[in-house]
Amino acid sequence: KNITAGYNVSEKDLAMESFDVTAQCEEVYEGNAEVFPCTEPDGEYTLSGCRPIEFCFSPLDLTGYVVRETDLTKSNFNVTVQCDKANGWEGDAKATPCAEDDPPDSHYTVTGCREKVEFCFSPPNLSVRYIVSEHNLTIDGFNVTAICNRAEGYEGTPTATPCSGYADDPFYKIEGCRPLQQCPFSYHECDAKPEKNFAVHSFAAIDAYGRSASGLM
Repeated sequence: KNITAGYNVSEKDLAMESFDVTAQCEEVYEGNAEVFPCTEPDGEYTLSGCRPIEFCFSPLDLTGYVVRETDLTKSNFNVTVQCDKANGWEGDAKATPCAEDDPPDSHYTVTGCREKVEFCFSPPNLSVRYIVSEHNLTIDGFNVTAICNRAEGYEGTPTATPCSGYADDPFYKIEGCRPLQQCPFSYHECDAKPEKNFAVHSFAAIDAYGRSASGLM
């Protein structure tokens, strides 16, 4: 006989002519146990069909989710999940089992829920190109105004956009200012009228015949 781990075997008759052996998978194994008699005298019968049960373990962090775990085996995975609305999370919750070829200690994943926030936050490292006035940073009453910092060489019409209202995207956005276009020598060397002021000087001169002339430079 050939007894291997994973099988519960009942041997009623080992004679080749009247072979009668049955098997079932042990508690921590799954599959359909099969028994194959030997093909020659004094040979060993063989067992097949049972394999170790593999599990998907719970995620280490379930913050924002309400989870019900019915079956954590890979083959019969059954986990239902909802967003934890009572604590300010919302979305379309989903539980995804670990893959069949994942390592034995793999975890299933939960996705789809986002934490609501009531306020937007100032963008980190806010550019020097903006002069910002934050009047109201709440989601419902968001009111932020800005002008371009011409003293630092920027122009345009800036606009502030509120954040999404979720903790994973908490910063409002501001854009619209660009570097001033400079015309260091003449208006004709720029595609558009220069925005940054530069000095315009007048001059007067007397030619060799005593005639005066004036102009700009």
